[in-house]
Amino acid sequence: MIALIIIIASWSLFRRALHLLFDGVPEGIELDQIEASLLSLPGVQGLHDLHVWAMSTEENALTVHLVCEDGAGNSNFLLHQAAAVLGDRFGIRHITLQCESGEFSQHCQTNPGREKNSINQGIRQ
Repeated sequence: MIALIIIIASWSLFRRALHLLFDGVPEGIELDQIEASLLSLPGVQGLHDLHVWAMSTEENALTVHLVCEDGAGNSNFLLHQAAAVLGDRFGIRHITLQCESGEFSQHCQTNPGREKNSINQGIRQ
């Protein structure tokens, strides 16, 4: 009976630890909302290779390739805006952003739609 109580009480913790172990998207994180927020930033034409994972039970990390208008990727302003949106709205503070031109995006090895001739808006792996 005691073992059953321990199993029931620890099931939630075990499930979260297993999810963390397999690098699943953390609970409460909606990739579609993150994607829409990043695409709404001025200068962002598209994105690909969006990944979010838990670094611990309290901290999440994000990486993404942003397809930027000419000149927008050279500005720290876009990076500050993206970091603010991700931190304030989603609580993600450990981020890695890669700004790419539309031309570079077409040849980026991690872009699943790189064979297409147009910018791949909203592509997520």
